[in-house]
Amino acid sequence: MVFTAGSSLYMAPSLGVAPYDAIAPIISTRFLIKYKTARVGQDVCFLVAALIAGGPIGFASIVVAFFAGPLISYWDRSISTPTMDYINDLSEQPSFQIIGKCGCQRY
Repeated sequence: MVFTAGSSLYMAPSLGVAPYDAIAPIISTRFLIKYKTARVGQDVCFLVAALIAGGPIGFASIVVAFFAGPLISYWDRSISTPTMDYINDLSEQPSFQIIGKCGCQRY
């Protein structure tokens, strides 16, 4: 859970991501599919590649392969996008009144 929340928060500003984390957004944009579908497909492909290469596959590997994409999408909707919207609104008209109010009330 913490891994997927952190991934969502660091990818939300669109300031650059690690190469592994850039594959799913590129695929979802180019092929017009949902991010979570692209991420599950990517993770399953890497899981199969690890299996073919003789790497260790454990329970956690399988859980991450199938649930990282949907969980990152959930965090995007519930935390990352509202937070980025709040920061963008604050940067357009900075004031101490806006800072004192929680921007989460609008969402």
